[in-house]
Amino acid sequence: MILSELLNKYVEEKALYNSVGTIRFYKDHIPFLLSYFKSVEVESISKQDVINFIKFQQSNDISNNTINHRIGIL
Repeated sequence: MILSELLNKYVEEKALYNSVGTIRFYKDHIPFLLSYFKSVEVESISKQDVINFIKFQQSNDISNNTINHRIGIL
């Protein structure tokens, strides 16, 4: 499954039992994941891809807290 499809389904499911603020949180962070990983198949994302994503975020002065949130969504 393509990452964007999976994340959309994830947010739809979360919307059933989470607050509006939580859903906004997901919607705020998902675009950063999609802009980095593009239209990749979820199964093809490797540990090294995630490490590279973390390094990319760090190189753009993104806080560790924010990076951890984004990785948590992924």
